[in-house]
Amino acid sequence: MIKISDDFGAVDFFKWQELAFKSLKLENYEELEKKLNHKTCEGITLKSFYDRDIQNIHLATFPKTRKLIKYISSEYHDDSFDKFYSYNKVSGAKNITTNLNGPDEYLDLLKLFEELNFDLELLKEKISKMNCQHVLVKLSLIHNAGASMVQELAFSIAALGFLANSLKDSNIYFEVSVDSLYFCNISKLRALRFISESLNAQLNYPKIKIIAVPSKREQTLYDPWVNMLRETTTIAAAFIGGADEIAVENFDQLLTDLTEKTPNEVGTRQARNIFHILNEESFLQRVSDPSEGSYTIEALTQELITNAIELTKSYGKEGILSQIKKFSHQVELIALERKLRVAKLKHVIAGVNNFANTEDQVGLIKKDQLGLFPLRRIAEDFEDLRQKLEDKKIGIKVFVFGEESKLSARIMFCTNYFEVLGHNAEVVFINENDSLNYTDINIFCALDEDYEKILSKLKPQGDCFIAGAKFSKDGFQNIFQGQNRFELLSEAVKGYLS
Repeated sequence: MIKISDDFGAVDFFKWQELAFKSLKLENYEELEKKLNHKTCEGITLKSFYDRDIQNIHLATFPKTRKLIKYISSEYHDDSFDKFYSYNKVSGAKNITTNLNGPDEYLDLLKLFEELNFDLELLKEKISKMNCQHVLVKLSLIHNAGASMVQELAFSIAALGFLANSLKDSNIYFEVSVDSLYFCNISKLRALRFISESLNAQLNYPKIKIIAVPSKREQTLYDPWVNMLRETTTIAAAFIGGADEIAVENFDQLLTDLTEKTPNEVGTRQARNIFHILNEESFLQRVSDPSEGSYTIEALTQELITNAIELTKSYGKEGILSQIKKFSHQVELIALERKLRVAKLKHVIAGVNNFANTEDQVGLIKKDQLGLFPLRRIAEDFEDLRQKLEDKKIGIKVFVFGEESKLSARIMFCTNYFEVLGHNAEVVFINENDSLNYTDINIFCALDEDYEKILSKLKPQGDCFIAGAKFSKDGFQNIFQGQNRFELLSEAVKGYLS
């Protein structure tokens, strides 16, 4: 009999720590935590090591099956979906067509709150006169405005408190956006369900069902096929995290929403197939709560719950809904922090702020979202800049001095840095005494010790840049890892934006 445990025994923390100290040349655990632990925009810390010293979270209402749903903007027929969620909204309600029951009305709580200018007393008065069988709380709106996971969960606590006093007997659905932070999103869904179960047991709050939808804020207009990879990760996280219903979207859905382009028919089939493959071939719903007992996910779930409760308490007795403008401002601050990480390439968006496909073109983008919680996409700054340059002619050259084998990484860095503008960078190998044919943007790429030799006699023409941070020269700007790439690029092309 084969015993897997013989080959994969328990990891001793102190042995792991000893090996980590040795490999990273560190002296103590505090240095190790500082080097390997990562504080995220989501209000939690991702750690290098999780051990069994945590409490398992058992979810009594973890679903046994998942429903496949589809959001639509017009008449649509496809029996492979369990539900179609229509964008046609009337007086705070959301029309939902189900294959089995026909038309049904869902009260969109946040939409009604917004229509009443976020007047909580007016909302209470309006709700008291309604008889709503189904209520939809769109945490996705908070998410897509830039909220952290902790902020989303804190808002869910506030919403449950309000519904417990107003619409306790209704069926409560939370629409939750899931992005490609895989383990964190599994933990977020589990945390939301645990909060709901705990409040129901202790305070008789209403039980909920969770609708998982792909995150809009991380979708891109350029290189949209990558969205399909992101959606695969999000749907897998929704399965494992325990969503009751899972929505799918075309890889070019954002392109359809924000431009005049028609949706790609292949996109609907591909999105549907992602669900079916994960469901029917990967068997992700065959195991009840597969992440229960996972040290990492259990620890992240507990941290999310703890931090969400603390954030809720910070709003005092009045609560988040009474201070919604303050809450929206805090959400905006997190969104700005997230965009700064993108600008500095601490968060790579393939096809947008790195590894751009210069052949892609988008065209006119509609930007008419207002309100306290507008869509704030993490890629939009780079994409807006690139979109404005689509009909411009901008020359970009990378002048390389030295052996290609020694400079390949730096050459790639230079081309990727400027091709996010949507224009190809031409790589030109030069010798010390060559006369140069300058263009609009000129980047010099060499080993740090060779720059003095090749640049000492050159007079810069156009915009000139040096790859690296160690050598500097008047008339040249340095480009290097960690700087605000968006600001530098915006300044470099400002003459083309008028």
